[in-house]
Amino acid sequence: ADHPALLLFTHPTEGYASVSMVDLWYLGYTGSSIGLFERDALDRAPYLPFDGMNEMGVAVGMMALNSGDGMRDPELRTLEDLEVIRLVLDYAASVDEAIALLQNYNVRFEGGIPLHYLIADAQGDAAVIEYVTGEMRVLRRTEAWQVATNFIISAEQPVGAASSCPRYNTAYQT
Repeated sequence: ADHPALLLFTHPTEGYASVSMVDLWYLGYTGSSIGLFERDALDRAPYLPFDGMNEMGVAVGMMALNSGDGMRDPELRTLEDLEVIRLVLDYAASVDEAIALLQNYNVRFEGGIPLHYLIADAQGDAAVIEYVTGEMRVLRRTEAWQVATNFIISAEQPVGAASSCPRYNTAYQT
């Protein structure tokens, strides 16, 4: 597939500077369609990071899942799935701050592809955030590291490297 990538550096006036990767295909670009004067859609690029790290050392990445529901409270503001990453990069200095921020939002999985997020910080803390049946689930690391792949970890609750996902098992063993 023709998915050009953008390495994006942001410096918000009231947030942390960060670097993130953006798949420009989601903005309508292919490798041959990015012309010098055809860049209007790039204004939306900061809101579509697939992963990134901020100046405080908070890193966040996402993985697609086969199901998920981030709509938990009609009183909460709703973010699109990739806006979650922008929120964490801009305003979280730690995993704990990221979790506290995310508790204040619903998440809408645009295009029907649910995600979960692996967040880690410079102090060595890490957590996977999943949205299942309208519940935000936080899976803290139990080892000195944390593994996540494309399945709902909180539902399966694998013990060690004994999950249904061979990639998870390999990463866990490694």
